[in-house]
Amino acid sequence: MEEDWRYEVQQYLCHGKVRVEPKRAREVKRRALRFTLLDGILYKRSFSRPLLKCLGPKEADYVLREVHEGCCAELMRSVVSPCPFDQWGFDIVGGIDIVGPFPISTGQRIFLLVAVDYFFKWAEAEPLAKITEGESNGQVEVTNRSIVHAHKARLDSARGKWVDELPSVLWAYRTTARTGTGETPNLVNGTEGVLPAEIGQENARMTGYGPNNDELRAMDLDLIEEKRNRADVRMAAYQKRMARGYNKRVWPRSFETGDLIMKKIQFQGERGKLDSKYEGPYKVIGKARIASYYLEDAEGKKTKCLGNVQHLKRYYA
Repeated sequence: MEEDWRYEVQQYLCHGKVRVEPKRAREVKRRALRFTLLDGILYKRSFSRPLLKCLGPKEADYVLREVHEGCCAELMRSVVSPCPFDQWGFDIVGGIDIVGPFPISTGQRIFLLVAVDYFFKWAEAEPLAKITEGESNGQVEVTNRSIVHAHKARLDSARGKWVDELPSVLWAYRTTARTGTGETPNLVNGTEGVLPAEIGQENARMTGYGPNNDELRAMDLDLIEEKRNRADVRMAAYQKRMARGYNKRVWPRSFETGDLIMKKIQFQGERGKLDSKYEGPYKVIGKARIASYYLEDAEGKKTKCLGNVQHLKRYYA
């Protein structure tokens, strides 16, 4: 039997709790804030409409087949997408980077004005010689780090040419798919960008820009939960691939009670060339948690700190 996604949300709205693991319960609680029950029917609170009726798998399959294959199929028409770049966030990067301020470049420019569209994550940047104080924005700071990191990788020792490299850095940022969304800012998440010709000779989308654009943007927000869920799936798959690649390079180590081991010395100052890296031997007297052990020295005294397997190796007499 196919699982009905509505069940957990309905259970929480009816009883204030849901019988699942704590992490899943917190997720259901957060998600349930967007829903309401009316006469036992689940509805989603909408940005573009009062309420949206929630359908189960069988109901959704019927509606999709009726719309695309039934009597209404020939009446289907394309939906005009909202105009991107409608709202921007601004920040100044330069002079506060941990590697120091940008080196002086052509035109005495040492600052970089970065602008990122809130919704589509498109980035623009302009080098400046002078700035006035502005309020930092968290949305833009993530892009700042990417731009600064790319400059470091490209410039090497010729740091004063960062202005010349800026177009290439921006191009690389715009054409690199984000891990969370699986899309590039260059594709503005499936929405067509506005061309200069569309402004000079207005098309249907530009003619309808205005209050209608806010409505179309609200419709995008109605679907944000589904986009977020797809991003979560992609992120989980990405993290799984990263863990699998990392684990291939890891040799698992474990010890049993009674084993003799050597413990890596944590040097406070500079270590001499002839100084030993390990001390001991110590005896394992128990396991505290995964990869951590209780130890005692040669005199039978229990050590104050746990021994992590990362800093331990087996002792051979």
